[in-house]
Amino acid sequence: NLAEVNNDEGSSNFDNLLGIGADNHAMTIDSSASLGTVTQVLNGGGYPNVKIGVAPIPGPVGKGGVLVGGASLYISNKSDAAKQAAAWEYTKFLTEPETQADWSASTGYVPIRKSSIDLPAIADLWASQPEYRVAYDQLITGTNNVATAGPVIGDYKGARDEVRTAETSMFTQGVSPKAALKAARQKADAAIKEYNSRIGG
Repeated sequence: NLAEVNNDEGSSNFDNLLGIGADNHAMTIDSSASLGTVTQVLNGGGYPNVKIGVAPIPGPVGKGGVLVGGASLYISNKSDAAKQAAAWEYTKFLTEPETQADWSASTGYVPIRKSSIDLPAIADLWASQPEYRVAYDQLITGTNNVATAGPVIGDYKGARDEVRTAETSMFTQGVSPKAALKAARQKADAAIKEYNSRIGG
């Protein structure tokens, strides 16, 4: 009955998965984008006691929806034309159906091109391991509204990290939701302000 949080970078990155494999944790929650890693660590780690399950994010039927995470690409108009052109060519490569199919099948990330799901890399994986399709199906069948459109802010990671820190303080340190929310807002606002001043926004 104790919640633990591990970093998403560094040497403790997989502590939640290793804890599941060692029977030290009852459950863990992770991004669909980590499904490839989860499968490799747990099934590839020789843990016969572990069965991986994937389910849609719960919510009110017909009213809720989900949004994509922070895997977004931006091209700043503050850089010179040659850099913008090079970034555009790279962006086009990343968003080609073949690239999306390979990326999604290797990681669990939801492909951003519907045309990619018919390519063998995804079609074969989804046929043999349908859990890789769960996030995609929920995303395309969910409600489209302002809440599910996702954030459009410069320092998305900085703001998200402050929200995560606030959540962790509630779960593991007994901080009240009101105090945690206030701290998250102040620190996220500061991160966004710093980002805007850095890029001249």
